[in-house]
Amino acid sequence: MINNLIRQILSSSQSVPPAVTAVTQHTQDSFINIDGRVYRQVNSHTVQYDLSRHETSLPLSSLMDGSANGGITGSDARLISSSDFQRARVTGTGESTIADLPLVTAAGFVQTHRGPAIVFMHQYAGYRKGHTIHSTAQIRAFGTQVHDTPRSQGGQQRIITSEGYHIPLSYCSGLPYMDMRPPTDKELRQLPHIILTTDAVWDPSTLDDEFSCEEISQDAPFDATALNLDPHVNATREYTGNSR
Repeated sequence: MINNLIRQILSSSQSVPPAVTAVTQHTQDSFINIDGRVYRQVNSHTVQYDLSRHETSLPLSSLMDGSANGGITGSDARLISSSDFQRARVTGTGESTIADLPLVTAAGFVQTHRGPAIVFMHQYAGYRKGHTIHSTAQIRAFGTQVHDTPRSQGGQQRIITSEGYHIPLSYCSGLPYMDMRPPTDKELRQLPHIILTTDAVWDPSTLDDEFSCEEISQDAPFDATALNLDPHVNATREYTGNSR
């Protein structure tokens, strides 16, 4: 069932991505028994990550997803640590759901303009199958610049980290990817470490912002003279018969 589900999440890129929603569910305190001692478990929570529907066909590439509100690790990343108390519910197209995934810290080997490096991804849902999906919103929230507009459209097509590393992005079928694979023990020890996302609890709803046309008009006032109007009509669309 899980394999069918992830194929649904990572299938055709032509469908409309789902609306991004974020729900953080706080659970009541519970008690756990460790070596005969009873402890109260507090601050346990479940966060919901929503993914869009894409196909990841490149063998070594992870998807930069502007429609996802949280990252999910694939087999192209190495697990570093996993939380026993923080969980994620991942929803894809058609309300398909992978429930109760642990939130993890994972690492990936990438190439930068300064040479190879290791990226660390905190607060990702730990699926560990298929290809990693990065949430561009989650990465940007940490101060990392995600320039996912293709070069053919005037974009920089790269990630720029707070440490000044530039990580190139590749485009395939109109979607941006970052080449990544699991690092070896030697690479983890010797290569520079780059942090992509914060290790604090990630709540996508912190980005919620309802933007209105009235607010836009305050910094972009209407100027009829600046419009490229048909010479036969005026700013109120009345026919004048004049020509330029």
